[in-house]
Amino acid sequence: MVINVKLLPFQHKALIAKERIVCLSCGVASGKTATSALLAIISMMQGKRILVIEPTYSQLKDVFFKEVETQMYRYKLAPKNKKIWNLNSKNMKFLSGEIICRSAEGGKSAIAGLNGIDTVIIDECSEIEDAEIYTESKNRQRKCKFPEQKKIFCVGTGACGEHWFKQVAQKPGSLLINACYKDNHFLDCEDIADYENEYGENTIWPRSYIDQYVYGKFVDSNEDSLFQEINIDAQPQQGIKVCGYDIAYSGKGDDSVIACVNGNILEKMFVKKTKGDTEIKEFQDYVDKIYQPDCWNYDATGNAVVLKGNPINFQSKGGQFANMRTKLYFDLKRKLREGICIPMQVRAEQWKLIKQELDATSLNMDKETKKPILIPKEKIKAILKRSPDRADALALASIPIREAIDYNAIAAQSNPWRQR
Repeated sequence: MVINVKLLPFQHKALIAKERIVCLSCGVASGKTATSALLAIISMMQGKRILVIEPTYSQLKDVFFKEVETQMYRYKLAPKNKKIWNLNSKNMKFLSGEIICRSAEGGKSAIAGLNGIDTVIIDECSEIEDAEIYTESKNRQRKCKFPEQKKIFCVGTGACGEHWFKQVAQKPGSLLINACYKDNHFLDCEDIADYENEYGENTIWPRSYIDQYVYGKFVDSNEDSLFQEINIDAQPQQGIKVCGYDIAYSGKGDDSVIACVNGNILEKMFVKKTKGDTEIKEFQDYVDKIYQPDCWNYDATGNAVVLKGNPINFQSKGGQFANMRTKLYFDLKRKLREGICIPMQVRAEQWKLIKQELDATSLNMDKETKKPILIPKEKIKAILKRSPDRADALALASIPIREAIDYNAIAAQSNPWRQR
């Protein structure tokens, strides 16, 4: 049986590879899932027995299964909407070939006893920490039907540190193939332009993030700071006065911090130990009275206390980011790159501590949502020996109030942003 498939160059390179171990380390929008599905389908059509491993069962069911179905329908290998997977055994048979799927959640025991595997495909390798998954999969290639054609395809998005994926990819005899969105000619011009705007020359993403998640490179560390371009000498431009309030119950040793931003000016930063709800409210009332901001944003993560202004839950959804805290830090990153003004007194009292907290803040990829996420606050605390309360307060004070806001028109009114 012959099917007509339009291949990307890196897909063709993987299919014709002579090496037994082929590692495809590919970035965002390069077509990783489609490639894994295509490798499995073509191997199955050759009468081979294929073992596919995904990090979780939900990735098998919701991503890989659906991609294989899409391609089987597209190439007219199965009638449209016909169920082709046995969800109980997690396999599919076609002619004399068979795809068997497992998740890495079950460990190596989930694949024990599956002898006679001709082709192994381990998808999203960088999300699988257990190196024995790879070793055990390789052992499953005993007594296969096509011993001279045994293949292991490791497909992933780079890796950080001494991950087994990196070790396998750099092992003598392995073939390493890289790809990124620029190599995916199935994307239209608008898609490419969007990715260029996001990850191109003027990107706000850290270099290690770009290397790993966009270009599929192996990086030694992804802990370079999110904040590498900071301008604190911008010309002062007054605007809406916003206070960001990071709340702390100081029995844990943390500080409650209020950052007061007027336009692009960090005018004040108040720091206080607050032991309970009453002191937390009194602290806000004190700053509200002397500074008189137009708007308050406060950290409501796990806090029952109700304050003036907008409650912000750092753990809530953050759109293209894994949570709201990550989104707010990117808003802060943009603000710091565009330039803020920090008066000499605030610099002398607070900037060194703020800068330490920003420097300790780096980025990772959330394994569940596949979205960017800041490293855990506990890890930042371990670096600093304190909580990044000042940076959190500044991020809360940097939330964009409105899109395309006309402050002069608002200022002419009777202070409509005042929230009581």
